[in-house]
Amino acid sequence: MRSKDIKLEGLLEIKITFNKVNHIASNICGGYKVCTNATGGVRSRIWLIWRHDYYNVDVNLVHKYVIQAYAKHITSQKCLFVPIVYASNCIMEKENRETLMCLSNQIQGP
Repeated sequence: MRSKDIKLEGLLEIKITFNKVNHIASNICGGYKVCTNATGGVRSRIWLIWRHDYYNVDVNLVHKYVIQAYAKHITSQKCLFVPIVYASNCIMEKENRETLMCLSNQIQGP
């Protein structure tokens, strides 16, 4: 990420256990802020990574299938709605659809 000069990134299918998230994030994402959907005993599947000197990020939902945030570019003051959605199989499809419908009702703005 550092060599590619990435400022804001969403990653899926990470599969890192809760116990290893902080260690791996500090090695791979040094200088970046990181939000994952990892919880005790569950592997993280979604990561949101950003450079805090370029973006102010307000993470307002962390769910087992979704991370939702608003990112504001510091220089231009432009805002970006950032939903990162993970679905691994058909069993989760109904729950994902319900979660996304609920989230879509919360979105306001242009």
